[in-house]
Amino acid sequence: MNYKEQLERVTTLVHNHMPDKPYHSHEHADEVSRVSGLFARALGLDDHVAHLLRTAGKYHDVIHDGASDCEERSALWGERYLPMCGYSKNDIACMGEMIVHGTKMPRQPITIEEKILADADLYNLGRNYFLHSNEKLRREYGAPADKTWYENSLRFLESVEWYTVPAKAHCEKGRLENIAKLKALLQQLR
Repeated sequence: MNYKEQLERVTTLVHNHMPDKPYHSHEHADEVSRVSGLFARALGLDDHVAHLLRTAGKYHDVIHDGASDCEERSALWGERYLPMCGYSKNDIACMGEMIVHGTKMPRQPITIEEKILADADLYNLGRNYFLHSNEKLRREYGAPADKTWYENSLRFLESVEWYTVPAKAHCEKGRLENIAKLKALLQQLR
């Protein structure tokens, strides 16, 4: 089975197992997968590593229920389901580490792969659709659209640091613009 076929099988499995929430959704998983692959290529990583990153991006939030161990449980999901897609135990273990170290808050990526996945997971923070993504996250958590939500969003956005050169190049300017947008929104709420 080639990489494309493997990823298509994983996509089908994820779509069958992952509840489609407003933010932690198939759309988010697809974006993290796509961006992980782009960043891997930009950094000159080989095709196999880029494939593992795209795969990890697909299933990193397959178990996202707000519990503190959802990343670990997503990694365990991979151990259960990815062998039927032709992934080796070693590759599955590597992807599990990428997910746990790269996407669990607070983020603590060590390897370049974990850093790529960490940056891809927060890619929307530096994009012009950030406020829309933030609204989806607010709805998912059932939080009111109030000053507290936007202050917490601003604090989080201000705390983010990119780990890779491609993320800095593609996202930092947008992150700063989104900080300004949140500050303006907070001014309106006062």
